[in-house]
Amino acid sequence: MKIGSTEHAWALEAIARMDDALLVVDEDARPVYTNPAADRMGVRDLEPDPSRWTDRYGIFRADERTPFPAEDFPLLRALQGEDSRDVPMFVRAGRPNGVHLLLSSTALRGADGRIRGAAVLFRDVTQQRRRDAQLREAEGQRKAILDNIPDIAWLKDKEGRFVLVNQRLAEAAGRTKVEDVIGLTDFDIWPRELAEGYVADDNEVMQTGKHKFVEEEFENLATNQRYWIETVKTRILDDHGNVLGTTGIAHDITARKLAHIELEQRVHERTQELREAQQNLVRQERLAILGQLAGGVAHQIRNPLAAILNATYVLKRHLVAPQHSNVDDAIRIIHDEVRHANIIITGLLDYARVRTPDRHPASIVELLERLLAADWIPPNVRVVCQLPTDDPVTRDVDADQLTGALSNLVRNGVEAMPNGGELRVSLSTDPAGAVSIIVADDGTGISPQVRAHLFEPLHSSKPSGIGLGLVTARRFIEAHGGTITLRDASRGASFEVRLPAP
Repeated sequence: MKIGSTEHAWALEAIARMDDALLVVDEDARPVYTNPAADRMGVRDLEPDPSRWTDRYGIFRADERTPFPAEDFPLLRALQGEDSRDVPMFVRAGRPNGVHLLLSSTALRGADGRIRGAAVLFRDVTQQRRRDAQLREAEGQRKAILDNIPDIAWLKDKEGRFVLVNQRLAEAAGRTKVEDVIGLTDFDIWPRELAEGYVADDNEVMQTGKHKFVEEEFENLATNQRYWIETVKTRILDDHGNVLGTTGIAHDITARKLAHIELEQRVHERTQELREAQQNLVRQERLAILGQLAGGVAHQIRNPLAAILNATYVLKRHLVAPQHSNVDDAIRIIHDEVRHANIIITGLLDYARVRTPDRHPASIVELLERLLAADWIPPNVRVVCQLPTDDPVTRDVDADQLTGALSNLVRNGVEAMPNGGELRVSLSTDPAGAVSIIVADDGTGISPQVRAHLFEPLHSSKPSGIGLGLVTARRFIEAHGGTITLRDASRGASFEVRLPAP
């Protein structure tokens, strides 16, 4: 395309207005044209001998330390037919702090193809390099801060893609480097349920502009370690108020959470202890009042009952004729009910007058044998004993108290099987000498409601019971330093009495 005078003038005007310096030389490297920018840079007055440029002008590689070889000057290479583009160079002369340049050169050929000269374009990139250095420094500082804080930190764009993360997030996501996370979304990293929650949080933050605080249990995908974190999310805006995305920081609060859980547990335990202490206090007050009442009432009732029982003997002796059979049945009923009332009174007295055991050597095997031979055990109840045959298991005990406690367990077992069943009684000792006595029945078991108040006075599941039997039995056993516990109540009931080693 041929260029007219107008176009030529425009081209010269454009070259004159360029910020970049333009130098045109002939084949002997003598300047033939410079634009104003080149004049301001002092390019027209270059030393005629290029081999001296490095030393005279202080020309270095971009590192500002390595001298620039004369043979690599873009101008000389262009004169040899080798074009150059954006060759970095640092020139110290003429500027207090030097100047960074990018040089591009090309050979100028005549119509015959011979090189007639060269054109070199000088671009001052000092400010750009300074800005780049500042950006790199700022980026380095930001990276140092992000990677050294003990928290997980990130920045996402509006589409939820990670654009900036620290090393802790990369590690939590199961990645080695932060670059492995950049550009990913939550769905690329976390389980779907978690990712959906995170995206919902981000959308809420971007829409409302309010901070979002989330406390959650978190799993490190690299180590599978679970811990608690507290996350704070907020939206980020540009200078015009447009939403760019969200940022967040997640802080490890495991220690605080565990301390809080431990505190709650301690409060619960102390509350439970206080409740139990209050219940024990109420129970002791009730026991004391009940003991006083039981002792007085029992003595007042036992004497009339004895008189009634004696009267039945007299009536029975005088009314023996067949025509008095109905009267005889009535006398038998009176006799049985008086005996039952006496059992209740005995229980009241036992409860009211629990004393320090009067210990003497006694064979526990013999105590159980006498107890299980009682005539009040009905024939439809089969008693199965597992007692030692080579050891009488002699211990210092209060025989009356121990028999009373065991009698209560046996009687409860028998009464739990009105239609008959099997009553199992076993006696064993451990190597240290502690005694274990187990009484088990085939009855209907004990409901959870009854079980909760099993050893409390005045709680009974039997229509005619007053709820003192097990309470008294436990007091007898505990007076011996032992324990009585319900072992199983799902099918029948199984109680264990343990006495300490001698």
